[in-house]
Amino acid sequence: MKSLPWLKIPLACLLVALAVASLIVPVKAVLTDGTVHDISSLGAGSPDIEISSNGNFIAVTYYKQSNGEGPVYVKSADSAGGWVTATFVGTGSDPQLAFQSGVNNVVYVVWRKAGGAAIASAKCTLVSATAPNCSVGADVRTVSTDQLNFPDVAVTNSGIVHVVWQNSTGPGVTQIETARSTAATNVSAWNAPVTVAGSGVNRKPVLTFGNGLLHLAFLNGSSTSILTQVRYYQSSNGSSWSNPKNFRLGTEIIGGTAHDTLDNPAIAVSSNNVYLAWDAHRNGSSDYSLLQATSTAADGSSWPANASYAPSGTAATSNPTAEVKSSTTLSLPPQQVGLRPSLAISNTTPVIAWQEIPGQVGCAAVTPFFYIFRVSPLTGIADYSTEFLQNQGDDDEMIDVDLAIGSSGVHQVFMRDNNVTSCPPPNGANGYLITYRGPFINRGNDAGEGGNGVFLPIIQKSS
Repeated sequence: MKSLPWLKIPLACLLVALAVASLIVPVKAVLTDGTVHDISSLGAGSPDIEISSNGNFIAVTYYKQSNGEGPVYVKSADSAGGWVTATFVGTGSDPQLAFQSGVNNVVYVVWRKAGGAAIASAKCTLVSATAPNCSVGADVRTVSTDQLNFPDVAVTNSGIVHVVWQNSTGPGVTQIETARSTAATNVSAWNAPVTVAGSGVNRKPVLTFGNGLLHLAFLNGSSTSILTQVRYYQSSNGSSWSNPKNFRLGTEIIGGTAHDTLDNPAIAVSSNNVYLAWDAHRNGSSDYSLLQATSTAADGSSWPANASYAPSGTAATSNPTAEVKSSTTLSLPPQQVGLRPSLAISNTTPVIAWQEIPGQVGCAAVTPFFYIFRVSPLTGIADYSTEFLQNQGDDDEMIDVDLAIGSSGVHQVFMRDNNVTSCPPPNGANGYLITYRGPFINRGNDAGEGGNGVFLPIIQKSS
């Protein structure tokens, strides 16, 4: 979700007759040299994609979610060798990975394992035309019960690996904890965890590194269903944390009859700014708002008074109907709930992707679509290009998009159910593939998921 230069998106001439929140009539577009093809077998979920500093390698991690947790894989591609066979790194759920800035062929992976009793780690070296060479590290954190969830990882310029997760320590208490590796570029030992937020319910932390600092955001509220704040923290070392800004329902974001809870934070850092995005459930409906905030200081020390809607830039202290975006509150699989924004950086411009179900109330025959906007940092839609990615067939459902941008182009991964015969999809969490869209099209070195053998890709050439 982090990266470098923008690849210009050429627009096709076919207009799509659908207005998004009365902003524009989207134009159906394609990526330069883009293809759509599957990179997993059925039953996969929660893809995370990252790109190396030089744009040469992309890495994807995901897990097989049919039993709540399952095999965790790391898969990679590069401009020369294309896609390679996925490497199994462990069993669990919700994996995340990160490159170290300037080191273009190594990723660090973390995931939830043993039903939430541990946070696991691995280090993978990426090789062109060959499956990632992964070594499993020590567990970052272990507990006696299933209380650890939503890990994320970031790596400093010096190679120190930092991990964050949520720890449900008792009734009404879920704290945010972090830990760092004891040595650079090494996941064999970890320092004792540090508690960043220890009171109340704190959930879904997201972590990144930039401008010499760790940047952390998470949700806070009175219960898992009533999350009323997005909190931003920063740290130079992972041991001590400061809290320059919180965005609260009823203060920086309109609450009341407009919004009742916040969800799905995302974070990204450019050389000049820190960016946050999240969604807000609209009271009494299956609709959501997409929200954003930008720090005008590279160290995250200066934020606007209020959050804004994305991508319009309108202050989120009002409630314009144009900001309503449709999704679903159905939670099988959980990745289809909300807008689930993803952030990436194109030079210094934040790019935001999200899932949306236009015109849907609850569950209907209309399947989700993706919209990707290039959003200018401070002025909403004053400067943007847009891509409208619709479903690739009349029986496809596409959810949980993640985005990476670099000198090699724009890369997207998402979950795709390609055989939706009813709503909700009849196969539940078992019916999804991980699908890639972007310029890396060579599949000659891809033998699937180790012992699972070769799966046949569905390739759709751009026009």
